[in-house]
Amino acid sequence: MDGGIASFRRVDRPEAVCLAVEGEIDLSVRDEFAEAITHLLGDAKSPAVLDLTGVTVFNSTGIGAVVDAQRQAQRRDVQLVIEVSPSVRLVLEVTGLTDAFDLRDPNS
Repeated sequence: MDGGIASFRRVDRPEAVCLAVEGEIDLSVRDEFAEAITHLLGDAKSPAVLDLTGVTVFNSTGIGAVVDAQRQAQRRDVQLVIEVSPSVRLVLEVTGLTDAFDLRDPNS
C-alpha cells in the first residue's frame, strides 16, 4: 500500500461511543476513515468521541474528514468531541479550524 498506515478501532466509553485512530491519515485511508466515522456517529446518542491522540500524520484528507464528521454530527444532533495529538492540533491551528470543533487535549 502506498501512503500511510492507519488503524481504526472502537473503544466505547461508559459516557460516549469512541473511535480510536492511530497512524497516518492521508489519501490512502480516506474511505476507511470516513466509513468508520459514519458508523461511530450512527451509533451515537451524544456525545461521540473521535480519539486522534495516536495520529502522527494529518493532512488535507484528515481535515476534510473531520469537517464532514462535524457536519454529520450536527445533522444528527450529536456532540462530536475530538481528542487531538500535537500534530493534529498543529494542523488545525495552522488552518484556522480550532474553533470549528470541540477539541480536547487529554494530555493537558
